[in-house]
Amino acid sequence: MARILIIDDDENARYAVRAILENAGHEVSEAENGAVGLRMQAAHRIDLVISDVIMPEQDGIETVLQLSKDYPSLPVIVISGGGADRFLGYLETAEALGATRILAKPFLPADLLGHVEACIG
Repeated sequence: MARILIIDDDENARYAVRAILENAGHEVSEAENGAVGLRMQAAHRIDLVISDVIMPEQDGIETVLQLSKDYPSLPVIVISGGGADRFLGYLETAEALGATRILAKPFLPADLLGHVEACIG
């Protein structure tokens, strides 16, 4: 299966996504923000990144831009609940800037796994 990096500042969200992915047989790493995630990507071969948008230090939009520049063939799924105001325009912005797929929180495990499968074959 795939080596997947989850980037999300919410520990509970990371745990939930990790459980879904590991139950499907994937190897999962975690980062609490985009800066940590970029360092992990540089140090390890990752097949897919799943990133939240709204995070401290380095958000998902900045992370997508950097990943698209440095690793143009790396698929990235961006997930977001839209923040306190539920503004989901962040997802469309991430897609326009290089995200392979977008997914609004909350989502069903089958939806996440469908996006993962579409990205990694």
